[in-house]
Amino acid sequence: MTFGGKPSSWRIKGKYDIVATFKNDQIALIDCKVATSEMADDKVDLYWPQLEAYAFALENPLNGGGKVVAETGLLMWRVVSGHTDHTSSFGFGCDKEYLSAGRRPALFQGFIAEVIKTLDGPLPESGEKCTMCKYAEKRNKNA
Repeated sequence: MTFGGKPSSWRIKGKYDIVATFKNDQIALIDCKVATSEMADDKVDLYWPQLEAYAFALENPLNGGGKVVAETGLLMWRVVSGHTDHTSSFGFGCDKEYLSAGRRPALFQGFIAEVIKTLDGPLPESGEKCTMCKYAEKRNKNA
């Protein structure tokens, strides 16, 4: 796969929630999220790299032709009520909102280039506060 014009051994793998196909064969990728607080537009700032990664993978498959992704967005759900009755049934009500993320392919190219540069670069020195380093050291001692 090529990122930023450079070949890479890295691949994008993920599972999107909803694909909507338009009459012109372009598609929209929609990811569903459960909101625990406000369903505000700043959620798009948090999830756009995930959405663009899905779009990049669909537009640039390893084999076969790609699809044109015209739109990405988040379908946010927030549970606002729930109930059970004497038959042990459960139901809930929710607020929902669609937040368009649009497309940011150029920004994603810069983002993924930095991720790949970091992954292909040297390992950082371990630190005594790093919980992952402590886990790896323990695991290596017990191996």
